[in-house]
Amino acid sequence: MQTEALLVAFRRRNGVKEMLFLHSEHKHYLSLPGGKPYGHETVEVALEHHLKEQLSASPDKITSIGRVNGHLPDGRIVHVHLFTGEFTDPVHTHMQSSKVEWMDKTRAHMHAGRLPTVIFDNIFSHLEALGLW
Repeated sequence: MQTEALLVAFRRRNGVKEMLFLHSEHKHYLSLPGGKPYGHETVEVALEHHLKEQLSASPDKITSIGRVNGHLPDGRIVHVHLFTGEFTDPVHTHMQSSKVEWMDKTRAHMHAGRLPTVIFDNIFSHLEALGLW
């Protein structure tokens, strides 16, 4: 089983709540910022270093919002530690051939085919149960 630390970030734009996704031109699916721990890293340290590699801004008030299990696009089982945070600065990605996409709930559901099942089925359900999405 793989472990990952992922950030669920929201913003309000024109009164609509949007979630942050990353889109790499090399992958056919969207992802959330973050990644897996290396070596003996904690999930908190892993999240911090992946966010520095991936995004131009750092979130404030990073808070753990639970864990979910699911499947990666290649079928492997993943144990996801979820965190939330707020960005005060505009966000773009440092990764070549990647971009940041903010989507409201309706648009995210329209892109279900571009979302790994762990995000669409497990993370979205968890966020809805918490009243966040």
